[in-house]
Amino acid sequence: MLLTSGVLFCEDDKLITKGKSMKSNLDKFFKTNEDSEKNGVWFNISDETGFLLRPFRATNPRIKAAMAAHLKPHARQIEMGTLELSKQTEINIKLFNAVCLAEWRGVEIDGKEVECTPENAMKLFLSLPDLFDALWKHANDFNHYKEDLGN
Repeated sequence: MLLTSGVLFCEDDKLITKGKSMKSNLDKFFKTNEDSEKNGVWFNISDETGFLLRPFRATNPRIKAAMAAHLKPHARQIEMGTLELSKQTEINIKLFNAVCLAEWRGVEIDGKEVECTPENAMKLFLSLPDLFDALWKHANDFNHYKEDLGN
């Protein structure tokens, strides 16, 4: 398959125009719901606490801007492998907050319910890295955003 000028050319000379919707026998396995990708899906910790997450994938328009904003200033250190682990973690959380985290409910810090802000998210995820890992995995699994096509 070759991509040229926005058109995919398959080996059997059929043309598939980039961005056009088509039906496939693989839809039931891989097709995602556009609304779920745009607005997110809830990752519920309990009945009271949850996180609304968008997927971390190329179709999420927030990725390009977030990566430029958070990775570009450290590109040389990343390339050389000299970026400190604490800075890598901070960058990953900033990327996640900018791209995936849409909202939360029922989250308390120091006994008080807090708003979903980048600053509060940074505090929360730095203090609970396993929570961050769970949310990151959820946002990276396309199965959570799949279209319900039945059997």
